[in-house]
Amino acid sequence: MFEQFFGFSENPFKPGPDTSYLFLGQHHKEAIAHLRYAVREGEGFIAITGERGVGKTIICCSFIENLDANVIAAYVDNPVGSSIELLKNINAQFEIHHEAKSVKELTDALNTFLMQKKIEGKKVAVFIDDAHLLKKDTLEQVRLISNLETSRDKLIQIVMVGEPKLTEMLASYDLRQIGQRVSVKYHIDPLNFIETTSYIQYRVSTASKGPPVLFDQKAFRHIFKYSSGIPRAIHIACNRALMEAFDRKETRITGDIAKEVVGFLSSRGEKALFKYNKRRRIGWVAAGCSIMLAITGAVYFSLPGTVKTSKEQLNSQKAGMVNMSMPKSSNEPVKMPSVKAETPNMRRDAFLQPEPIGIMEPAAEHINETISVKPASSSQMTHSVQVGAFFILDYAKTLVGQLEAKGYPVQIVPIKDSMARSWYTVRIGDYPSKEAAQARADAFSALEKMETAVRPFGQF
Repeated sequence: MFEQFFGFSENPFKPGPDTSYLFLGQHHKEAIAHLRYAVREGEGFIAITGERGVGKTIICCSFIENLDANVIAAYVDNPVGSSIELLKNINAQFEIHHEAKSVKELTDALNTFLMQKKIEGKKVAVFIDDAHLLKKDTLEQVRLISNLETSRDKLIQIVMVGEPKLTEMLASYDLRQIGQRVSVKYHIDPLNFIETTSYIQYRVSTASKGPPVLFDQKAFRHIFKYSSGIPRAIHIACNRALMEAFDRKETRITGDIAKEVVGFLSSRGEKALFKYNKRRRIGWVAAGCSIMLAITGAVYFSLPGTVKTSKEQLNSQKAGMVNMSMPKSSNEPVKMPSVKAETPNMRRDAFLQPEPIGIMEPAAEHINETISVKPASSSQMTHSVQVGAFFILDYAKTLVGQLEAKGYPVQIVPIKDSMARSWYTVRIGDYPSKEAAQARADAFSALEKMETAVRPFGQF
């Protein structure tokens, strides 16, 4: 409906897992790391849990797609049924052609297949999605499958993926035999605020045939509050916001549009679908608040110690910044944190580039293309100070404009990550040593109240 209006090749927030839109939050990366370890070490049972819609399925699909040739995997996404149905499903995934009908015959056919793959030097893994829906007797059959082994090695690895209820089931007395065999466990938490904004940006930029539609900062906030960082809920809110903007013939997702959409969705009781463990949520929200306080930036200060007017804040918000905004300003100046005595006298051009509070830390190569505001640094430079990284160039340009107005020599350095995705990093300084860059980064953070990071020169 709105794809042509916004210049999309397809709906960026369509339902269902699509690995071409794969975006890894910190917890998703850690889940993949656990899977890699388990498969490499030949662990028998692995359990990956997370709330509905947090991204468990797309993580499994992506992991399976990228497995080495010596690993054969089966993915069971509809495990509801009897033990016989589960065995038939697994055998079908492995293309085991056999007329077996009983549990014993099916198990024998599977065992023959596993022994053959062992002789060929291959590993075999079964991924069971929505494992929390399995009945107790079916879970017992899963345990019996795991018993297929030689005198030295397991013949099959079983990855159970499900909602938090799976953890409770495996901890129960009735299922203690299988619960005790789970050697690798990981729970995927939702995206934080920064990850949520980058997630939205990434999907929009990936689906766009031209300049991507922009979301105002307030829109990000409303969507995050509604979704709690759960991708499925983010999709629902963003999809509805794009439809609303299309109806209004608006080319930008404003805070008012997002607020109206979230209010409508919440009034229908949909938000309750995405609630998760209260204790985990409280801890996560507290961590998010700490991040918000840490990165509340000097980009909203016209001079150190002075708060922008509410009109200026509104203009900054309309510019589409991803950084969090300050609360409504009062007439009293904000007291800046104390810094080293030399800091007030330091030239602003001594600084250069803080890091993006990024979702990923992949190996990256510096793109030859440059969108620079200042001349390139000397080849003797080893480290840089980075203040931001964005999927969408306009967000990076907004930050550049705000820092340039303060006299910083800013440059945008385009970088590709290990998945060939383009980031626009905003940098405010290059230095001949890591220590020198860190000293400047610390001073900049204290002066401007912005998060920074020291990066190797020309790398993410």
